[in-house]
Amino acid sequence: MLKPQGFYFVCKTVRDPGRDYGDDHISEYGLVCARIEHPDRFEDALMIEDHWYLPNQRHRSPEGLRDELTRSGFRALNQQGGDLLLQLDQSTG
Repeated sequence: MLKPQGFYFVCKTVRDPGRDYGDDHISEYGLVCARIEHPDRFEDALMIEDHWYLPNQRHRSPEGLRDELTRSGFRALNQQGGDLLLQLDQSTG
């Protein structure tokens, strides 16, 4: 739906290795899961280390986020952490 000369702005929380996630669980792939008490209410609930969790967001490294978007056909024009200004890369067709 983006016009050929259009811009796409992404504002995303990126992974900070020093961040305290409290009772949440974060996988090596950046999937953040909130601990829950009633897994039967959620079809996506996961059992991790004897507790139930619900995936609710994904935190990538700034570089990983940019790489994922450029592999999807965007060109990064500017990046500050998780804030990216992108444009469709016309050279990829």
